[in-house]
Amino acid sequence: MWAEDVPVSEAALTLVTHDGREVARATADGDGAYALRAPGDGPYILIARSRSHRSTATPLALTAGASAIEHTVTFQDEGVVVGIAQDEADGMPLKGASVILTDVNGRLVRSLSTDEDGSFVIDGLAYSPYVLVVHHDGYRPAALDIQIGEARQMTVTVELASHTRLGSLSGVVSDSERTPVHDVRLTLTDGSGTGLTATTKEDGSFRFADLPVGSYILITAGHPPTVSRLTISEAVNQHNIHLDRREDAPSHES
Repeated sequence: MWAEDVPVSEAALTLVTHDGREVARATADGDGAYALRAPGDGPYILIARSRSHRSTATPLALTAGASAIEHTVTFQDEGVVVGIAQDEADGMPLKGASVILTDVNGRLVRSLSTDEDGSFVIDGLAYSPYVLVVHHDGYRPAALDIQIGEARQMTVTVELASHTRLGSLSGVVSDSERTPVHDVRLTLTDGSGTGLTATTKEDGSFRFADLPVGSYILITAGHPPTVSRLTISEAVNQHNIHLDRREDAPSHES
């Protein structure tokens, strides 16, 4: 018993007469081989079933005097997944998105890319559960559990949410003699009223991670305090601060 040139084990085979009477039953072994003993010559129908393939029925004729006949059952895998990948926010199709199909044990079944209109087709699938994963640069991957069954064709729309572009800010706070200053409290705000705080370490360093790109204000507590206006890009942003305890203004070094 075969499906796409691969042996199908544990398939169930039933030999019945034309009036539906069961006369023999067997299960295919690990190599897909099976053997059935018919009660006599005549016309029969061989029914083959598998949990992962569409059932088949084949007419057979056993003639008198024939000790045995050989018959190969071939399952035709006809399951199809038709889908489209699109932007979750505006519904725009995503060209060139990677589409990966695995079985429930994580083994790769098929991989391909979406077309110009974001569409994709995966055919020749066994009747079985699968995991469909779609990802595209700038978006979070999406995973769907799908089941190919008697409907034979499954249509899916996969919506991908864009990544928030993130950056980070790090630097060192030092005094007028360029000596690192620890335990300095810093507040970073984007102007919306929400602020993040950090305190410098022994070496005067500080770091703010996972910052959405944009404009920020960095305030350093001190006498006098410092205020820096910064633009965070999608990278590691460096900004050093020099505190001046004297009457002249503090300095900043990016």
